[in-house]
Amino acid sequence: MTSEISRHQAHIGGAASSASPVVFLIEDDPDIRESLRDFLEIHGQAVEDFETCESFLDAFNSPREACLLLDVHLRSGMSGLDLLLRLNEIRHAPPVVVISGTSNIQMAVQVMKAGAMDFIQKPFRCSDILSRVDRALVESRKRRYLSELASVDR
Repeated sequence: MTSEISRHQAHIGGAASSASPVVFLIEDDPDIRESLRDFLEIHGQAVEDFETCESFLDAFNSPREACLLLDVHLRSGMSGLDLLLRLNEIRHAPPVVVISGTSNIQMAVQVMKAGAMDFIQKPFRCSDILSRVDRALVESRKRRYLSELASVDR
């Protein structure tokens, strides 16, 4: 896990933190994480993936255009729901699309109340992931624009 954190910190803090949008992906299942990353990259998205919420938080420090695909049920460390609540405290937190393999209406309502922009249940169609990522990146763009306008008005 330490090498994973170092690899992502170099991306987030370094030259890769340019103006191009990024999809952050937190998924503890390595096969699903790799498949999603590969699929999104094939469709032109820059992706930075993490196994845990903690490794994401250690690396995330940039207000760039981004969204987060988040598995809500992680096997170790902070839960996806806990991360959602924590992101509410971060000024430039990315819009979040929650992914869940075991869900019910109560879970969907809970994550939406905690600040998720969208919720998708596994198994999902890849086209559904793409459309949700596109919407989340549009939302991120809007938030950045409004933030820039607010800073100009001061």
